[in-house]
Amino acid sequence: MAEQPDQFSATACTRLERGLHIPAIRYIETLHLRGKLLETFITEAFASADVLICPTPSIPTPPRSDVKPASQAVYRTVSTITQLICPF
Repeated sequence: MAEQPDQFSATACTRLERGLHIPAIRYIETLHLRGKLLETFITEAFASADVLICPTPSIPTPPRSDVKPASQAVYRTVSTITQLICPF
């Protein structure tokens, strides 16, 4: 980012800059903890489930050829598509 800032959108820069304030060791510890917490949640939450009904994207996924890379349209589309499914 420092060498080629024009290659990143403002949204990407904002998201990436937040991570600059997190020490690598803390990030790695959190990744390990996240896996354990997710496994515990899934095991407990679905222990007695017979059916899992999942949300689907609220719009059809557009073909890659219809969306310009690193454009605001890409970020809006990704946000819309993933808004109902990000927790999983």
